[in-house]
Amino acid sequence: MAKIIHLSNTYIPEDSRILKAMQSGKEDGHEVTGLGLYMPEKQHDIDDDTLQGSVNIALWSMKLTLLPRIVAKGFKLIEMLVRFSLMGIKQRADIIHCHDLPALPAAVFIKLFTPAKIIYDAHELSSQRNGLSRLEQKVFYLAEWLLWPFINALIIVSPSIQDWYAKHLKPKPSEVILNSPHINQNTTTDFNPDYFQKTYELAENTKVFIYLGYLCKGRGLEIFVDAFSRTDIHSHLVIIGYGPLEDTLRKKSAGVHNIHLHDAVMHEDVVKLAKAADYGLCMIEPISLSDEYCLPNKLFEYAFSDLPVIASNLPDIKKLVSDYGLGISIDNNADSLHSLLKDIELGTIDVVNKGEELSDLEYQSQGAKLKNFYRNLL
Repeated sequence: MAKIIHLSNTYIPEDSRILKAMQSGKEDGHEVTGLGLYMPEKQHDIDDDTLQGSVNIALWSMKLTLLPRIVAKGFKLIEMLVRFSLMGIKQRADIIHCHDLPALPAAVFIKLFTPAKIIYDAHELSSQRNGLSRLEQKVFYLAEWLLWPFINALIIVSPSIQDWYAKHLKPKPSEVILNSPHINQNTTTDFNPDYFQKTYELAENTKVFIYLGYLCKGRGLEIFVDAFSRTDIHSHLVIIGYGPLEDTLRKKSAGVHNIHLHDAVMHEDVVKLAKAADYGLCMIEPISLSDEYCLPNKLFEYAFSDLPVIASNLPDIKKLVSDYGLGISIDNNADSLHSLLKDIELGTIDVVNKGEELSDLEYQSQGAKLKNFYRNLL
């Protein structure tokens, strides 16, 4: 049995990827602890079982709201480095499973004083993600480059991101662990097929398209609103989630009878809710290299909800949709989506989810890969 510490700058009880990774380690008999950040705004509907095994630190620097953003962020990173390092050194772990770049300096510092090995779990392409300036991209890349020699192994979320790291930094033992859901009997059988019809008082044969996820730039949300707002479209769009674009979307869709904003739901309820829809929208826009190479959670949630997927034609997304017969990939613009919607409504095209054998996409399979990755590293 080994001791594994998960480090993250997120609130661990709401980070499904980390929770699933921690559970995989526990199933293999390891002693597993998570060190994350306490975030008061996220304290809701978290059960005791989810909280167990994680320590979420309240940073004093989070209160420095009057300082310039970059200065406050610097204080936060320094405090996180110090406090994570002190707690991590005391743990004397065998493996530090570090989630994303902000926690990596602490992981390296812990390694300097312990025999621990570091797994760097890049949830995205850190230096090439959405929202970074060119200067920030260079700083983030430099940070990864400097810390790279201390990393023993790499976990990534898509083959293209795996190739990018192998090309731009020294290759490491690596494994692609997909952001797929954990499937159980409840998520596949316990759902209300008329949920959206009853909730929004829709006619029985109304086609319902859903978007699941964070409401932010680069997720195709403006494209969806544009296409569904056109007067010749009779299908309905339900946007499920929360995020910075929520108010903007409410304003843009105000008075549009066939666009609805639905509150976010707990992770374990996502597949059950999605199964009540007819189609799933996953039109990520290539506004950053990280977005272009992503394989988002929603793609797998749609797949296991038996929803036909309407996806963007980005390389990894398009390949997965094609390989598993999940639906169709189209260009990322409102005209392409509008044209497809018309064809679906007229019955001139049939978008279906042919994915019959998806067992290797389930997190049960991904978790098995992670367990084997731990064994090879120890």
